[in-house]
Amino acid sequence: MSEEEAAMPKKEFADETLDAGGSLLEDTDDFFSKADKFADGDYDSFSEGKITVTDNIVETTQEKITAAGFTDADGDGDEIIDDATIISEEE
Repeated sequence: MSEEEAAMPKKEFADETLDAGGSLLEDTDDFFSKADKFADGDYDSFSEGKITVTDNIVETTQEKITAAGFTDADGDGDEIIDDATIISEEE
């Protein structure tokens, strides 16, 4: 075996010699390029289909639930705080 062959690494794990030049991710859509597109307003970069952003406000009707044993004495809509009595030093 010559010195030149001994200096070359063995090909135990790869059939061809790999080099560190270039990137294996070149010409592919990586996460950071998609995130940059998304930040610029291109919301389709992460999805399979078309996304539309709308300002639809969905109003839900919920029945008013009150705490058991409390009454809204002052009519402000909060029955628990009404039962607190603030006593100042001046009184």
